[in-house]
Amino acid sequence: MDSAKYHAAVGLAQLGNADGFEWLIANSEDPLPTISNAWPDRVPNLNLDVCSVAALQDLSGETAPKTKQEWETWWDKADKKALPKGNVHMRDP
Repeated sequence: MDSAKYHAAVGLAQLGNADGFEWLIANSEDPLPTISNAWPDRVPNLNLDVCSVAALQDLSGETAPKTKQEWETWWDKADKKALPKGNVHMRDP
């Protein structure tokens, strides 16, 4: 179920929908679930937190934020009316 929610959040965020960004940020420190089916290209493991941060980096073009707190700070400053619409580069097994 976590994998499906992850992919839904990525899809929403790629469309510039705030709900997708918020879900990814909220799950950017939860290492327990793993992602299946497809995951960001450059991740060292399939843990939800690692995949969420990689997706946020692809979407935003930001590479510095790594923690949930750093992403929350980025989100607080982001223009919610002009959210970035990027692609998350996924690897399919």
